[in-house]
Amino acid sequence: MRKYFKNGISLKWGLVLIMAACWLVPISAILLFSGQALSKSVKQRLSDTIKTSADIVFEQTLQRLEYIMAASRKSSYSSAISSAYKEYQVKKDRVVLYERVTDYLIENYCYDPNFNATLLFFTAEPETVYYASSRTDMRELDGLRRYKSAAHKSVLEAYPSIDTGIRFMKADGKLYMVRNMMDSTFTPYAVIVMECDEASLYENIRGIVWVKGAAISLDGNTHLLSGNTPHRAFTNKDTIEYDEKTKLYTVQKTAVFSGHTLRLSVEADGAGLIEELPDVLAILLLMGGFGALLFIFVLFAHYHYVAKPVGALVEASEHVEKGEIGYTIPMLAKSREFRYLIKRFNNMSAQLKAEFERSYLEQLALSDARVKALRSQINPHFLNNTLEAISWAARMAKDTKVCSMIDALSTMLDAAMARGGRGRDTVEQELAYADAYLYILSQRLGDRLKVEKQVDPKTLKLLVPSLILQPIVENAFEHGISLLSKGEICIRIGLENDMLVLEVENDGRMKEEDKANIKLLLNLDQDAGIAESSSHIGIRNVSKRLRLLYGERSSLTLLQLENGRVLARLVIPELEYAAEALS
Repeated sequence: MRKYFKNGISLKWGLVLIMAACWLVPISAILLFSGQALSKSVKQRLSDTIKTSADIVFEQTLQRLEYIMAASRKSSYSSAISSAYKEYQVKKDRVVLYERVTDYLIENYCYDPNFNATLLFFTAEPETVYYASSRTDMRELDGLRRYKSAAHKSVLEAYPSIDTGIRFMKADGKLYMVRNMMDSTFTPYAVIVMECDEASLYENIRGIVWVKGAAISLDGNTHLLSGNTPHRAFTNKDTIEYDEKTKLYTVQKTAVFSGHTLRLSVEADGAGLIEELPDVLAILLLMGGFGALLFIFVLFAHYHYVAKPVGALVEASEHVEKGEIGYTIPMLAKSREFRYLIKRFNNMSAQLKAEFERSYLEQLALSDARVKALRSQINPHFLNNTLEAISWAARMAKDTKVCSMIDALSTMLDAAMARGGRGRDTVEQELAYADAYLYILSQRLGDRLKVEKQVDPKTLKLLVPSLILQPIVENAFEHGISLLSKGEICIRIGLENDMLVLEVENDGRMKEEDKANIKLLLNLDQDAGIAESSSHIGIRNVSKRLRLLYGERSSLTLLQLENGRVLARLVIPELEYAAEALS
């Protein structure tokens, strides 16, 4: 700073004149701007808090809906109901049929807080409805009568068009979930109807901060959760708006899942916090004015001690600006005030260094948390497919192969649940998980599926992220082999240029639409809400985990070879062997 004043006024007097002439006006403008910025910031933070709270609660509600849909799915192919009905067709003993059906409904659904009652009727006898609830008094019959008078006709009209899906409908203020029960030829022989407890299903909505009123719509079936004011019309967008007249925030959320649409409209009140802003601004202005007067007094009283300490502070600031975090100033100042400032600067510099280190550690922890979250997403995806395969084998094969398949499933569950909290497995373990999955498929497909493995023994004890190979194999089957009369999956694992390379090749064919979808899936900068709803969730999940753990040095590519086959190639850097391999 000295060079700017070497031909004119001295630094000491220059600082006095500049601060005396320019302090009051700029500080007033700064305080005014700060007040406006504070007001805007508070409103923005209110908006973000309400939106985040709504996002969390909305996701929890989606999970509950997925749960009740999964609860109905297990009955769709129930051997207990089908065997009871087959026996009834032979013996014509309706009492036995009633007992077996109601016992099944009570055991599986009546003690679930998400359901008030469960009903079932056979398509051959649609007017005979079997009813079960957790209630044991005579009012249980009122529930059956209410259903038959209000909803049964609509269910009879709807079930032929449902196929293997689910239909939500509302009648007499009650929400019903309707699903067909299929025989071995995938023909509906019965219909299960569940009366959902909307209060339990949507109870999390009331947890949104400052909520005044809320309404939710499932496939057009609207339910008012709280509040007396009418909610706004549902939209197809995720929005948050602030009404200056009512001082209310309105949050709109929409999600499409498994062919169903869930919409949420929430009104939240943050006016109490906003009304405190004028008092805060007044205190801010008062403190600013007092600080300005005090600063001017101190500056004029100690002007002849300014040059050297200010120069030291400027020099120290430049060091910090260059990246020398933690730089300190020698205690050379003679004035008590500047000794105090230098001490504070040194403390601030030390705190900045500590904060920088803490922020770095937080980023590492955040990355680890994101990895664990992404790993958890994959579990329902392949567990559902595996259970479907076992169910199919149990129904169709009726032999001891089921035991072996359950053993394979146990291996997969061990990986999916990440028992012991591990985040990495050896290549050998990953192969075991993939082998378990392929074994289950082989029992289903027989000679239709051929598997070839080429594995370098040197790679078996290398550590890799858990569940990194099985999703690739699963994708090769789901989008390749399953579409063909027969096919081959080839797994190759080896080392290239000090990197681990895993390749899964299959006989599938990629359409132009598939290539576009894959490009979108592997583009992690793309909005995740679009890609993660696709059937290739496993591929995107693996790609995300690789990016989080290894950055740009890792890669996952899917391409079609010249021979028409599809190749998935996964490259992992930072090779590390398991502890037992080094001992």
